[in-house]
Amino acid sequence: MKGLMAWYPDLGFVPWMFEHDVPRGYWKQEENHKAFFDWLGKKSGHKTLDEWYNIERRIYYKYGGMGLLRDYYSDSPATALQRIYPNHRWDSSLFGRRYQFNYA
Repeated sequence: MKGLMAWYPDLGFVPWMFEHDVPRGYWKQEENHKAFFDWLGKKSGHKTLDEWYNIERRIYYKYGGMGLLRDYYSDSPATALQRIYPNHRWDSSLFGRRYQFNYA
């Protein structure tokens, strides 16, 4: 991972793209949690935090957030968002079924 990031800095590699190669202790630093969510929001084209209600859990998993969600937020995107962006007024009722994992 470090080699790719060093050799190809313009490609925008981020540690979570290499699920099994995130540096030990990387997710222990809360600023890395926010960095992941900020990155995913940008990648998803979000303009506002309210757009997070529409992201399914599989998207977090697809882009390298599975370990982060499972290990730090009880596999709950809603919990993660509320902790990472505490100043936003979240409506818990809007999370509901939108985050049910879809195996299809």
